[in-house]
Amino acid sequence: MANNRMSADSSSLGRELPDQEEHPEQSEPLLPNNTSHSQQSSRIDYSQQDLILSYSKAIKRTTGNGQETGPEARSPFRRHLFQISSLFISIMALNSCNFLILGLPFMKSEPHHFKCREHGRGEWHSCTKHEICSQGLSKSEYIPDESDSQYIDNWQEQTNMLCESKQRIGFLGASFFIGVLVASTVVPVGYLSDVFGRKWIFVITLLLLAVACLGLLMAQSVDELYVYMFLLGVTFPGRIIVGMNYAYEFQTSRWKEYVQPLNQLTQGVTLILTAFYFQFISKKVFYLELVHFLFVVFIIAQTLAMFPESPRYNYSKDEFHKAKESLELVARINGTDKFNKHNFKFDTEKELEDIQNQGEVAEDQKIQRKDGGNEFGISDSDFYKNLALMCLLFTCFSFSFWLADFQ
Repeated sequence: MANNRMSADSSSLGRELPDQEEHPEQSEPLLPNNTSHSQQSSRIDYSQQDLILSYSKAIKRTTGNGQETGPEARSPFRRHLFQISSLFISIMALNSCNFLILGLPFMKSEPHHFKCREHGRGEWHSCTKHEICSQGLSKSEYIPDESDSQYIDNWQEQTNMLCESKQRIGFLGASFFIGVLVASTVVPVGYLSDVFGRKWIFVITLLLLAVACLGLLMAQSVDELYVYMFLLGVTFPGRIIVGMNYAYEFQTSRWKEYVQPLNQLTQGVTLILTAFYFQFISKKVFYLELVHFLFVVFIIAQTLAMFPESPRYNYSKDEFHKAKESLELVARINGTDKFNKHNFKFDTEKELEDIQNQGEVAEDQKIQRKDGGNEFGISDSDFYKNLALMCLLFTCFSFSFWLADFQ
């Protein structure tokens, strides 16, 4: 965290400015031209044309501010290419494995009809699960009836768990939630992302997700499934908290309102597509798991190659130079050639300079951030109350929804 400081007096140009994104030219004040000799001799020469921007206005400038006209004007999709890409990656990272979690009944459903033969010899004849388990038949002595419309080649055959108790099979769902609990409390992933940054916590989460997906693909016993379901649960906070915040912090104010609706829509669509896959494409879980594993590898490569650290994270840490470098990369991907990281200052950056010049640094107070909250992101006690209420409601509403994983 940045050192605590007193806020500047009311005459400072770094104070909070109204957010009028419809008329950005009216809400971006110029820096004064009365800078000190030390400021004028710094590496970057801030002239009269330099602007003071809040973070939300700075991220909007990476899209060109929507002021392009004529035949060379870019489409909204092209101007927001990075924002769309980051949103796609985070939503897919969160929801791509829903076929495993929301579709867990598909993964462990039992065949309804079987064929058996004694001692692996003779002709096949119809038999039941009770006969198979009571006689202790091996996998070579019975086969599921693949002509059954309800048949799915899933973990039942992969790990030979037909005769396992309901408690052991039901613990697959519990293993996932134990992992969620561990990653939320014992190893608080959300807090770690505030300390070490969004990008690398997200990448580590994706690497663990890839290991879990590969493990589930190759597991040979129920105990192995427990381990990889637990690991899958460990990745959940990193995907839903860090991943979504990572994408959210790249979005302009207008695009932020689409993040959660798209996420909720994708959850439902994922489960529908899973049912469609088993109904019309293939009865084999293996292909679905393999494609998912390869897709996770693609997400990892895309994140490492294309995405910088969240500029909002750097902004909150007072690492303004790094924040501007990240914004410059975003602007370049969006095709915004006129973005210049040297011709503006962040509002907080200017305020800190004023404070230092006036000698008003203090350790017992914090500068209030223009985009909400103090250095810890929360400045109003109502946030804590709303957070507690949301957690309670989410827990209650989720209880019945997740019961499917224990059937």
